[in-house]
Amino acid sequence: PATLSNTVLISTGAGTKRMEIDATGFASFEGPIKPKSYTVATLPSASAVGAGATAYCTDETGGAVPVFSDATNWRRMTDRAIAA
Repeated sequence: PATLSNTVLISTGAGTKRMEIDATGFASFEGPIKPKSYTVATLPSASAVGAGATAYCTDETGGAVPVFSDATNWRRMTDRAIAA
């Protein structure tokens, strides 16, 4: 990684930018972001990871879905229902 003017860049060996984090903490990615996959039973504690953490739940009711922590529960991004 290189640091320039309070910016962190991660690039390929050829210099193609893949990720950038600027001095304000804003992150940009050149490609899709893939959160870690979990089953409902293996999701980490929502309170331990804190509000705003995201994951991908592979066996959620109705099918696999992205979920987020509200610091108390993991909730489906599709309808905010608690992951079960």
